[in-house]
Amino acid sequence: MAKDGRIVETALNKLHKKYISKLSAQLTNEQVELVKNGMTYNVLPITYKAYQEEILTLTEDQKKQILIWLTEAREHAMDAESSDKKHAWFGKYKGRINNYLSAAGYDLKKEGIEWEKRRKARAEAN
Repeated sequence: MAKDGRIVETALNKLHKKYISKLSAQLTNEQVELVKNGMTYNVLPITYKAYQEEILTLTEDQKKQILIWLTEAREHAMDAESSDKKHAWFGKYKGRINNYLSAAGYDLKKEGIEWEKRRKARAEAN
């Protein structure tokens, strides 16, 4: 990263921390989470839920790691200036999560097919 990029990133990190601090002074932790999720189109809770619905055999440690990475993605996405750039942060971290799950032995294509079957069956039952 060029020197200018590091300067901008450092300034952005300071602004981010200041913003969160001001929010935290006015809101509960739960409300701060709602604001963060609102700023990022609720991608974190939607994606976290989807991973758990898609892969029914995730361990608690795997769920925790997925949540850590999605939370990190959200923190970056909050500062992005457009919807596309916000979603790009999540895309980057979803790639990391998918690589992690593949390395743990999950066949993500197969898991996705099985999840789709479960979703169709549920829709037909309703």
